[in-house]
Amino acid sequence: MRNHGRAVCLFVGTPQTHPPENWMTAAEVPQGQVRDYALLLGVEPEYAMDPPTYRWLWRWYACGVAILSIAGLITSTLSLVIKRRITVDQYRIVFVSVTVILGIVSGAPISIVVGDFLFTWPVALFALFALAIQQSELGRFAGSELGDSFQRTRRTSKLSFAIFLLACVAYFVACRQMSLVTEWSFLWGFWAAAPVLVATRYWQNRNGWRSRLTEWLMMQIAFGLYFGSTAWLLDYRYDLVWS
Repeated sequence: MRNHGRAVCLFVGTPQTHPPENWMTAAEVPQGQVRDYALLLGVEPEYAMDPPTYRWLWRWYACGVAILSIAGLITSTLSLVIKRRITVDQYRIVFVSVTVILGIVSGAPISIVVGDFLFTWPVALFALFALAIQQSELGRFAGSELGDSFQRTRRTSKLSFAIFLLACVAYFVACRQMSLVTEWSFLWGFWAAAPVLVATRYWQNRNGWRSRLTEWLMMQIAFGLYFGSTAWLLDYRYDLVWS
């Protein structure tokens, strides 16, 4: 038996057949403080070390699409609630914030309801990456501006990337803690989504529902590329099965 920090060989015979020289009983094995993080998943995979099946991946992707759709709907109706038009930057921040929250907290209750392991954290990572890319492009186009506005844009760009990188580290640590080994692959697929996300800079100074709908569609395309490239990597390494 092993984990990330220790390997243990368990002898199931009798002491007469193999004298226990320098051995210890199970009760003598040092025990650290154990924290159960299963509540964060709702339903744990039966074999955490095994790669996901195509059935799982399709369900995870569908949940991500639904979360992005709900976030877009909430953000689009925000201006009606607050009785004023929101800027493009505000739209994107609210959209990403809602997506991240839903991506983190919705997986566990949905898994419990359907009785199967549904993993929604990747859509939260994707949303933070999208915001980092969009803010970096905004900062580049604002380079001709001088003064406090330009400095504020640069700070926002750096902050967005810092939050994204911290989220990736937290995701890696969480997956490691819960033995979700193959789920680390979702840290790889950002490159596939980057070109589409960069293209959203053409809508950075446009308002109106048509521009917001176009940007939402581009986000869905980018998420499909991100998720699809990760699924390809998993299939390439593990020869995935359907169920």
